[in-house]
Amino acid sequence: MGCRRYGRGEFSSSSPPLSHDHLDFDLHLIQTNRLASLRLTERCSDTLLSVREEIADAGYTVAEELHGPIAKLNECGLNLLRN
Repeated sequence: MGCRRYGRGEFSSSSPPLSHDHLDFDLHLIQTNRLASLRLTERCSDTLLSVREEIADAGYTVAEELHGPIAKLNECGLNLLRN
């Protein structure tokens, strides 16, 4: 017997097996979510690079003034990588 998913991780071994169409649909959703995540990551990266360039162009005083907030932003990024 197959297992059928019921919502948030709930399975029932007495359910009929998943259909091929259902599995294709799930695979499509995974691929779509992956592509959306990659696009979001790229946009975030572009934004951060742009901010970095603006700070560098603004000069040393602005870079010093933003040192604390930039350090917090870096810490958040590192936390994302760890989790």
